[in-house]
Amino acid sequence: MKRTTFIALLSLAGMVTSGLAAPSWSWSTASFSNVTPGNGACPGPNCVSDTLNLQITGNVPANITGFDLILESSNAPTGDFKITANSSPLSSSSGWTPAGVFGNETLTTTASDHATFVQNPDNLGFAGPPAVPASSFSSPTALDSLTIMVLAGTPAGTYTFRTTPSYTKIGGGTTSRFSDVTNSGDPMSPYIITPATFTITVVPEPATMSLMGLGALGSLGLNILRRKRRA
Repeated sequence: MKRTTFIALLSLAGMVTSGLAAPSWSWSTASFSNVTPGNGACPGPNCVSDTLNLQITGNVPANITGFDLILESSNAPTGDFKITANSSPLSSSSGWTPAGVFGNETLTTTASDHATFVQNPDNLGFAGPPAVPASSFSSPTALDSLTIMVLAGTPAGTYTFRTTPSYTKIGGGTTSRFSDVTNSGDPMSPYIITPATFTITVVPEPATMSLMGLGALGSLGLNILRRKRRA
């Protein structure tokens, strides 16, 4: 859906959206915890699945014909998270189809136009026709289902992800890599979306935890032996 001929200035984007209540994304679950790295099949302990919801309020077009979706993270290691866009509820009810690559995508700096961020390379959104009434999203409504696999070797920690905001390119200027809802009346003027965020907390892999446990037991055993010798 992105077009290389689409040219806009940041000031112009402000004019287009001024006075309007910006459409907003939300996640059915804001965070995931105790996810272990690995390369097992999904669903499983190495994977999280969630639904992206959309709410459209304010003075917006009557209909939409699609949306663009790209994820990014400021602190996730490159290549350690694999994303799959499973389906859109609109793909079955309204005939929408994937707007980009419908498969596994890893977040890397190679794909990113936002300095220090990792992004997935292709659009994870869906597109029509037909058009869908914006009133269908007057309250948070399911729009896209995503699965994220935490690959083996991912360091333990909490990682923050979000849908890309309007202008991610470092130093300002324009970029086509932002998440938006497409206006059916004027597809060249997409509505910028308030970014949705979520976190994934990765815990050590079971093998690593076992080694840590053995190491702790070994250290405890040595301390006990030293105390006995001193006694």
